[in-house]
Amino acid sequence: GTTGATASIEPTEVSAEEAASDDYLGVLVEIAGAEVTDEDYDCSQDNSNCNDDGLWEIGEGDDAVLVFDRLYQDADWDERVGELPVTGVMMLRFGRHRVMPRTGDDF
Repeated sequence: GTTGATASIEPTEVSAEEAASDDYLGVLVEIAGAEVTDEDYDCSQDNSNCNDDGLWEIGEGDDAVLVFDRLYQDADWDERVGELPVTGVMMLRFGRHRVMPRTGDDF
């Protein structure tokens, strides 16, 4: 194989409804066409053990996805809240599908 070559990984474009399914867990996605429904989401309503800060929600009802800063490397998370579209890796935590942006370039 070739060594030293780099390839960029392109995100898969999905709706919030698609991202809220298990089909995209672990996949780099770009959620487009969504609407911010809660800019200060309290995850303790999902699970009393959840105390994750800085969450915000996009989409409606069962099709909603939380935006989570677990992988975020930049210092401007608070300024990014509500910014769409959003790109990141999908995960499941406390029963909710979450997208994890990596840097400010994911907005």
